[in-house]
Amino acid sequence: MKILICTFLFFISFNLCAQKAEKGFKNLEKEDLIKAEESFLKVLAEDTTNCAAQFGMSLILSHDKNPSRDYFKAWDYYLLAKKNIKKLSDDDNALLKDFFTMRDAERRNRTIQYNLEFEEKIIEDKLIRYVREENNLAVAEKFIAVYPNSKFYENVVHIRNHLEFRKAEKANTLEAYNDFLKRYPQAAQVNEAITARNELAYEKARKSNSIEALDEFIREYPKAYHYYDAIKQRDQLAFDFAKKQNTIEAFENFMAKYPASLHIPAAKVIQRKLLYDKAKQVNTLEAYNAFIQKYPDGEFFVDIFNLKTNVLGQNMLADAQGNKEMVKWIKGFDSEEKNDSAGGISLTTENRIVFSGTRHRLSGEGTEAWVICADADGKTIWNKSYGSATYNEVKFQTTTPKGDILLGGWNALYSDSVSRKSWLFEITPAGNGKWERNMDVKGIESVYTATTGDIFVSGYNNNDSVQAILYLSRLNGDYQKLWSRDYLKPGILGSFAVTASQNLVMGAGIWVWKTDPQGYILWEKVLPVTDSIISTYLFPGGMFYLAGTRNNSPYLMRMNEQGVISWEKDFSEMTGLHFDFAAPLPDKTILTRFQGDGILGFLVLSDKGDILKELRFSQVSAPAFGSVAINTSGEIFTVFTKYNFSNSEIVVCKIVTK
Repeated sequence: MKILICTFLFFISFNLCAQKAEKGFKNLEKEDLIKAEESFLKVLAEDTTNCAAQFGMSLILSHDKNPSRDYFKAWDYYLLAKKNIKKLSDDDNALLKDFFTMRDAERRNRTIQYNLEFEEKIIEDKLIRYVREENNLAVAEKFIAVYPNSKFYENVVHIRNHLEFRKAEKANTLEAYNDFLKRYPQAAQVNEAITARNELAYEKARKSNSIEALDEFIREYPKAYHYYDAIKQRDQLAFDFAKKQNTIEAFENFMAKYPASLHIPAAKVIQRKLLYDKAKQVNTLEAYNAFIQKYPDGEFFVDIFNLKTNVLGQNMLADAQGNKEMVKWIKGFDSEEKNDSAGGISLTTENRIVFSGTRHRLSGEGTEAWVICADADGKTIWNKSYGSATYNEVKFQTTTPKGDILLGGWNALYSDSVSRKSWLFEITPAGNGKWERNMDVKGIESVYTATTGDIFVSGYNNNDSVQAILYLSRLNGDYQKLWSRDYLKPGILGSFAVTASQNLVMGAGIWVWKTDPQGYILWEKVLPVTDSIISTYLFPGGMFYLAGTRNNSPYLMRMNEQGVISWEKDFSEMTGLHFDFAAPLPDKTILTRFQGDGILGFLVLSDKGDILKELRFSQVSAPAFGSVAINTSGEIFTVFTKYNFSNSEIVVCKIVTK
């Protein structure tokens, strides 16, 4: 009997809950939100897991006409309803079905699960819209803390970060920005915060006008935009302090502490005068020896010259893009701030670098070949000029089997192009001239010295229509012509590859061909008109890489000695550029150089042509051939021309890819 009474009471209670829930939904239909809420809360007071009442509360608390709406509570109620959906009674199921039908007749035949998920999107959208539009840090933080698994979590994190950044921005203090950077290192505003923080730090150091404050800024913010401005101001203050003391020791301390300062040359001049005055005053052998030891003939100039190359190089590096860490060092060379242009580069057996270019004559009219020798760190050892004609220009260089350096280009008595003659000359690694001579070809572009001592020369001649046609010749060890060939194809023949059997493989424009050691064609092939080959290089394993352009973008292909192409790739995203160099590196990667439209750069590619690293410079150009050298360790040395507003300079840099 007791069981029957309990069962009866349960069903009465259950039916009362259903009736109250039904009453709540009817009030909700009438938009009587207060009575609807009372009904649903009564149901939940008796049954805390009632799905229908929980769902009803989520609708009330997210209702647009509810002045007390709370989207967070609404979403919490909905999540509870979703959790308890399996506990829906048949009556509540029917109740919800009628309610959904009333809201949208087209949803009559949809499942309760579908209809709840339909409402879920509406409630969730209202919540996230509220978080976005409220623009309130506390609201965003609450969402992040309460709903870490929400699909909008990352979006709200971005909102929170934005608000925190605006907060730091409003405070505009170093502490505020540093706190933001520490707490939100992944925020999208990190770069803005760093820039603003660095700007504040620089202004504080600048206004202090003290060496100590500027030193601290330089030490703490090495990547700041005003880093070099701070160095400049700090160096000026330190130099002014040394001048005020006006002692040998003061300038010695200045130069030791700030060896890269632009004031070093001036400081040395002043110190040299102080030391000289002291030597004259003391009038002893020891004093004069000290002066001579400190400033021997020529070294003062070299010191200044090397300091200047560092500054020019650093200015160049500041404008570089991509993997700048590849640059081990970079130096800039100019002669009297006139127009200098790059030629070629070679490595000697003494671990030195010899590079060439063209500069204005130091006195008189014309130009001369300018050759500089530097140590492994790019410091100048010697520099010399060459050329017996009025105008002399170097375009390339290479190393002979004996270790001498062969250079070439053109020379002329007059500045017009008509009087130009192709020109070759050879120097020793110490810079001593051996010979120079002109060749009976319109233009030389590249040379190759074989192990036999013979020299292959490529370039162009003019046909009867004054059109450039491909040229190739071979000289013996005494530089006497053995043969020459004019291939009746338009264009200019640049670099080419020589096999162990002295056969030659080369390409120019759309034409690729192979010759025997006498220059006679063994086979040839024509590429599509969209392609243009500029240079050819022999890789280990007897494979040849041909570099150039396809559809006005860099293009690289690999083929064997029979002309069978086994691999090719074009880089269509680099429109307006072309490849003119390719070489293997010890780690099996491929180094390529591209240039065009004032841009020059390097790509490190996998053996499948995937880009691993990229480095590029702007407002530069380089001769297509002989301007890159690689040692056995895979270290890369290159020379190119940097164009400034009023002049141009020669830039040399060492690049490493690891």
